[in-house]
Amino acid sequence: MWRILFITGTRADYGKQKSLIDNLSKDSLNFDVSVFVTGMHLHASYGETWREIKKDFPNLNLHLFNNENDSLGQEEILARTISGISAFCKKNETDLIVVHGDRLEPLAGALCGLLLRIRVCHIEGGEVSGTQDETIRHSITKLSDYHFVANEEAERRVKQLGEDTKSIYRIGSPEVDLFLSGSLPSWGEVARRYQISFKEYAILIFHPVTSEIDTLSKQAKEIAKFIETVDDNFIIILPNSDPGRENILMAWTELLNNNERVRPLPSMRFEYFVTALKNCEYILGNSSTGVREATFFGIPSINVGTRQSGRANHPLIMNAKPSLEDLLHKRSKIGALEKKSSAAFGVGNSGQRFLEILKSQLFWAKEKQKSFFDID
Repeated sequence: MWRILFITGTRADYGKQKSLIDNLSKDSLNFDVSVFVTGMHLHASYGETWREIKKDFPNLNLHLFNNENDSLGQEEILARTISGISAFCKKNETDLIVVHGDRLEPLAGALCGLLLRIRVCHIEGGEVSGTQDETIRHSITKLSDYHFVANEEAERRVKQLGEDTKSIYRIGSPEVDLFLSGSLPSWGEVARRYQISFKEYAILIFHPVTSEIDTLSKQAKEIAKFIETVDDNFIIILPNSDPGRENILMAWTELLNNNERVRPLPSMRFEYFVTALKNCEYILGNSSTGVREATFFGIPSINVGTRQSGRANHPLIMNAKPSLEDLLHKRSKIGALEKKSSAAFGVGNSGQRFLEILKSQLFWAKEKQKSFFDID
């Protein structure tokens, strides 16, 4: 039996790993699955989303580890996370660490795998995003043994980084499994759970860009002016825990208080957020949701600033400067856009393919020592 450890630090990365966890955990003859739950999941200000994982998988070994607080720098959070994952892996004799994306938690997991000689699977490597997150993502690729990518473009980038083609598996984005599952809640259920009074709305998600902390307040104020100028209602998912969060929240003080057209939320359960996304008029901000999930559902996106620069190209994605004038200009174009969906991130069988690959003898026969593979 193989002991598998999934690492999750946010609602978003959990949603992308959920179908993988589900498929492996059902095969109890071959896999003993644990989940290392840390980061934003444990904080009340982000909705204590670890409870969602417990509800989804009541019989799994969930290890809760508090790795951050407001007084810690990112390097300290990384060091604490490495220490926590290392202790867990040593105690539980972990065979494989599964990480997703480009945040500090997966970087910590990949470093532990390298130094403890534990195999590492990286989900959705090969993406680009235009900030320090991209550097972290590519670093995780170099630290990982296996690469489960979303599409051909991501696969090409992983090859460019010198990875063995035999260690790259194109399985699509695992969240698509949920999109096509038929188990999403209705809009009425979402509205009742989160006390949303309007039926027509846009979604705003604007996270800090750590290299732009000096201008974050100004950018956030321009977005607030935009919301005050247009007649649209907004569900606002509050910014993540990266440095600069408080700059944004302070700039939005008036926007978030006593505004009938705005419903601010620290977080949403992943399935409920997907339903909200499917039913919104457009998405605004700098979240990867706007350049990935939104296009799957044919939802227009106003992508603000640099955080997702170069990450995706689709007719429904309009890149905008963080200025009132440009935001209004992009908003005026939404009605004329053709709401055509994209299949660039898979067809909904990622979890099953992941299970089949991990059950093969060839997967586990791979040498732990990596080599650099030059492109022909």
